[in-house]
Amino acid sequence: MIVNGTTYTESFYFHHDGTITGLYITFFTNNGHHLVPATIEDLGGGLKRASATYTTVMNDNCIRAVDIFQPSGTWTYIEIARAQLEAKAYATSYQINGASHAAEDFNIPTVGILNKDKGAIEIRFNPLTINNWNSYFYMDISTGRFLLFFDNTGRVLWDYGAVNDSISSVAGIAVAHQPIYICMSCFGLVLG
Repeated sequence: MIVNGTTYTESFYFHHDGTITGLYITFFTNNGHHLVPATIEDLGGGLKRASATYTTVMNDNCIRAVDIFQPSGTWTYIEIARAQLEAKAYATSYQINGASHAAEDFNIPTVGILNKDKGAIEIRFNPLTINNWNSYFYMDISTGRFLLFFDNTGRVLWDYGAVNDSISSVAGIAVAHQPIYICMSCFGLVLG
């Protein structure tokens, strides 16, 4: 049973021959089809992930998944795997047996810890995509925001304080599917 006014996200991984330039995920409820253009993420090696979000309306009492509509392009087959429907406004990584992630918002006390004049913050991860303003970490602070993000040239930017008050790397540092180590210290950005 679904709850009216709840936002649901359907996502799945897929592989295909030819090209796919777009598709719709249709949230089929007892009130009919609700077409939503899918966001398609290229994960490399021919693997892609599609996702779309829909907020239920009055009298919706079920959603059928996986349901796609009008994939455009020059394809002759589509293989779909690891579909999931979540009561969230975004797709999370695939969970076996339909288990869903716990809430991903968390609070870290920073009073007396973050000091722009000393210390360092390090992060290591493997980015799946490199897009303009692809944010990987965001935190509100008393002087504005603390944000790690990329642009489509592969520049890494730390925004600390007022909006657009950032330090950045040269282009080409962040590359999809290549692990990266980033450290921001009081002396600037260190990459490895």
